[in-house]
Amino acid sequence: MTSSGYTLESVYADALKQVRDLRGAGRLSSAHYDTITGTSTPKDVLASVNDAILRHGDAKSTTKTRMQNMGESLRPRLERFGTAIDMLAQSSPQVMGVNLVGLLWGTLKFFVVVAGDIADTFNTVLIFFEDIVKGLPALETYIDIFGSSQLQLLRESLVDIYREFVVFGLQAVKLFDRSPVPTLGRSTWRSLESDFKSSISRVEKAGREVERIAA
Repeated sequence: MTSSGYTLESVYADALKQVRDLRGAGRLSSAHYDTITGTSTPKDVLASVNDAILRHGDAKSTTKTRMQNMGESLRPRLERFGTAIDMLAQSSPQVMGVNLVGLLWGTLKFFVVVAGDIADTFNTVLIFFEDIVKGLPALETYIDIFGSSQLQLLRESLVDIYREFVVFGLQAVKLFDRSPVPTLGRSTWRSLESDFKSSISRVEKAGREVERIAA
């Protein structure tokens, strides 16, 4: 359990319940529900990023290059983070066999699929993922250093990072549920961007704690 009172299992269970409740209330389409709950790897997320690039054929070449470069940097960091969460889950019998990070990949893919359809938000999606890359700088190095048992020392910080991304993903799902995608106003997008910046700030703080423990 983290100092804030939540666990890896409770974050996952609460997020899954919220997604199911949205679907049950008719506020989330079956297709979007399947995207969120059926995405299993970072490759699925990056495939959606590539689709977004292709859909925006009129985007500046520099923007497309940034998207492609970001994808190359993002994939190993997401995969390494997912491996760390899976290793932590192995010590929790109640979630053995559950793809905890699948829900994280699913909400990220949902964000790309929906937001990527709006020309004005194409750059926002790019900034979103570039910030994720910046927010996970230490994990790629330190997860190599720690074995499965020593990784427990990083549990709280890793769970904090997991929670921040899941919570932001749910905020995006609820935002798109409230407003038809083509009519999302600038104020709504600014609100989401503000939420994400706050989440990234907390992710970076947790990353610094990983570095402190590993030093």
